[in-house]
Amino acid sequence: AYTSWAFGAGFRPKAGNQVTEYLRLFNPSVSEVVVEITIRFDGTFEGTDIPLGEETFRRTLPARGVSEFDIHDFVTGDRRDQDTFYGITVKAASPVVAYLGRYDAFFPGAFGTLGVPLGVTGTI
Repeated sequence: AYTSWAFGAGFRPKAGNQVTEYLRLFNPSVSEVVVEITIRFDGTFEGTDIPLGEETFRRTLPARGVSEFDIHDFVTGDRRDQDTFYGITVKAASPVVAYLGRYDAFFPGAFGTLGVPLGVTGTI
């Protein structure tokens, strides 16, 4: 378990449900922990030079529990009106485990991966 995790690639198509992505977080601690999930978008809003930017969400994970989040729920506002590519970081005050799952109908199949562990380690 680590206090920070990174995922380099994410994609949400403008329309349809061809791609499904979820973030599964495990908190091995005996106390609940607040995590920050930051989505860093690549590119600009269509037809402009305005960067898509980034957005951070806070969620509370239960003690010794697993929480699952639909990553596409974190793509908000006008970003939902275009194809969006992004990277994700997860930060917590105490070590957690972060996993990303993805199903892609464009390239039929699915996979899952642990993120790149960063930050302070802790035993499970």
